[in-house]
Amino acid sequence: MTKQEFVDGLATALNVTGNAGLINENRQFYREYIDGEIAKGRTEAEVMEELGDPRLIAKSIMDAGGYSDDLYEASAASAGNGTGGANAGSGNGNSGGAGQQTQDTPNKVAKVLKTIIIILVVIGILYLIIKASVGILTFLAPVLIPILIIWLIVSLLRRR
Repeated sequence: MTKQEFVDGLATALNVTGNAGLINENRQFYREYIDGEIAKGRTEAEVMEELGDPRLIAKSIMDAGGYSDDLYEASAASAGNGTGGANAGSGNGNSGGAGQQTQDTPNKVAKVLKTIIIILVVIGILYLIIKASVGILTFLAPVLIPILIIWLIVSLLRRR
């Protein structure tokens, strides 16, 4: 598959959304991504193999955008009679990988967010403990300081 075939397949699959902005944004993104990877020294074929089936990527985009599965089914059915249908069953080994890759990103983001939340909760708990301890000491200081002074005086007098 070439870059142009990939971008066209992605646009065709996203076309069922009726959102021209979404289609154009993703066409541009993937054109730039592919060009960037080629500029890094990779071949177009390597990049296309990594990306896999553009319909799987389109499904992930539609899922993330809140579009219904009915739209994806319509997209898959319309692409089934063109070149996209031939790729769907070709099993190049990475067609499922593209779907997995796009699903891994939200999982990583979720893990990072969970970690940040846990850290903030721990910091909050430590802050409350310190704040409570300081509050208790501040409350008891007028009583404890005279008691400590009396205790020191008595201790010094007993030693003599």
